[in-house]
Amino acid sequence: MKKRNLVAVLTAAFLAPMTGALPAHAANYPTKPVTVIVPFDPGGPVEIMGRIFVDKLSHRLGQQFLIETKPGASTAIGTEQVVRAKNDGYTLLYTSVSSLITLELTKKGQLSFDAARDLAPVATTHTGAYVLYVNPSLGFKTAKQFIDAAKAKPGEYSYSSTGIGAHTYFTSELFKNMTGTDILHIPYKGTGPATQAVVANEVSMIFGSPVLHQQYGKTGQLTALGVTSPKPISQLPDIPSLGDTVPGFQSIYAFTFFAPKDTPKEIVDRLNAEINQILELPDVKQKILAVGEPGGSSPEQMKADMATELRTLEQLVEKVGLKLE
Repeated sequence: MKKRNLVAVLTAAFLAPMTGALPAHAANYPTKPVTVIVPFDPGGPVEIMGRIFVDKLSHRLGQQFLIETKPGASTAIGTEQVVRAKNDGYTLLYTSVSSLITLELTKKGQLSFDAARDLAPVATTHTGAYVLYVNPSLGFKTAKQFIDAAKAKPGEYSYSSTGIGAHTYFTSELFKNMTGTDILHIPYKGTGPATQAVVANEVSMIFGSPVLHQQYGKTGQLTALGVTSPKPISQLPDIPSLGDTVPGFQSIYAFTFFAPKDTPKEIVDRLNAEINQILELPDVKQKILAVGEPGGSSPEQMKADMATELRTLEQLVEKVGLKLE
């Protein structure tokens, strides 16, 4: 055998164990356009943020990443489409983890899939926290003052939400449980009416968005008492964490890319690495800090975090006996 051929054979034999473990479709991924399902209405905040990342992925990976909105049934329609898709990395889901968790809790036994089991986390783009807002006329300046007053007068205070099963509903009920307070739930059809009820002092408090509700704080129509993240957030750096007053309390929502379960690890890891690098781009970081905090976790950690939150809320439902219908 000629020397040149011998070298080629030996090189191929040496590389075989490394490349053999990588499926051909994963080694060259992507070789065609990738569809990203967003299970929310078009033009909403999830789709807007998702487009930032699909545009960057398209540029970096040399194939089009295309968003397709599939709203309906509390995000179940779009989510199921991804669950049923081929696990080849060409159909992805971009959604909030909180929507998957509340879907599991409120539709338990009614779904043909289990999101925690049938989806593989790929990468979290950003996280967000809620803000505990109260009507200023109540006179509370700290979370402790409000909690003490609520304990002293069970049933005297109330909170608004967009309805039973919303993530803010679970956040409020978790807050009640961990503070030992009895605060009446008053549901509304939509964030606007739920917010206006607190502004008008028809309801005492709401767990609101730092983006949507910040204007009410600036104009003095609402008072922010604390955030649901472990530390202050970029949008409201002067507002303390509620965990400082209620140890262990937190409620975070994360926006994450998912793939169907059993998608090759090589594909998941590549997408994770690319998205984490995109998060470091100055223009992307600036847009994220306007609405939340940059993500950047591993698929394994995301799966563990999702399981922990689901377990916490399942235990809350069982302990308190929450009615989810």
